[in-house]
Amino acid sequence: MAQVSVRKRGNKWQYTFEKAKVDGKRQFANKSGFATKKEALEEGTKALAEYNNAGLHFTPSEISVADYFDYWIEEYCVINVRYSTKQAYENIIKNHLKPRIRTL
Repeated sequence: MAQVSVRKRGNKWQYTFEKAKVDGKRQFANKSGFATKKEALEEGTKALAEYNNAGLHFTPSEISVADYFDYWIEEYCVINVRYSTKQAYENIIKNHLKPRIRTL
């Protein structure tokens, strides 16, 4: 189980914790710039808890995969990607994914 470690870097404090290995290599999360050791430890503990709980909350729903694609385009792509990228995603979904889902 990973633990948060705190150390002083110059006149600021930094927290660090080990994440999951990627390709057998150790990965770390760290953030510095905290004025006190206590503040760094508290934020590090929050960050570790958030990291450990990522992806664990799943709420089942009745939405179909095809409907989710439409939802994803409107709620994510419109906001976060360029128009041309959104168009490319829509074409892939319309021409390749949805027809394949219907045949399964």
